[in-house]
Amino acid sequence: MLLQNFEIFSFALKLAMGLWNVPFISGAYLVNATLLRNEKTRPNYINNLLDADMAFCANNRDRGILMYVSNRVDWGHLVNADNYETTHKSNEMYQVFDNRWDWELRYLHPNWSQALNPNSTLLEPCPDVFWFPIVTPRFCEELIAEAEGFGRWSDGSNY
Repeated sequence: MLLQNFEIFSFALKLAMGLWNVPFISGAYLVNATLLRNEKTRPNYINNLLDADMAFCANNRDRGILMYVSNRVDWGHLVNADNYETTHKSNEMYQVFDNRWDWELRYLHPNWSQALNPNSTLLEPCPDVFWFPIVTPRFCEELIAEAEGFGRWSDGSNY
């Protein structure tokens, strides 16, 4: 997400909650059904050489249809399914790049970053061995399931 100014930054981080009239929207939007039924207000995605999202917004502005963005209600979020594979036992494990937010919530331990604090005290069960949380139990279980599903555990002879 490209943050162009403080208002957008505040909105994205939910520092400011509200409803704003905006000149451009993209991605996902809700449209009142009465606008769809009326031919004069029905969305039109063609306007000269503009891309569909730009044409949609320009046509709405030209017809006096106001567009709003709101963060007062959490409607969820969009995921990128472009590269989603269904060939693994734990398909979500492979989404670290395409759906990073979901991946981090699902697999990173909530306290993983505390170990990076220079003032944190790490558990040291024996010399030079440190314990600190990185991933969730779910990550561990799914990683084992992936390895077992692959079926090629090392016999330990290559060390």
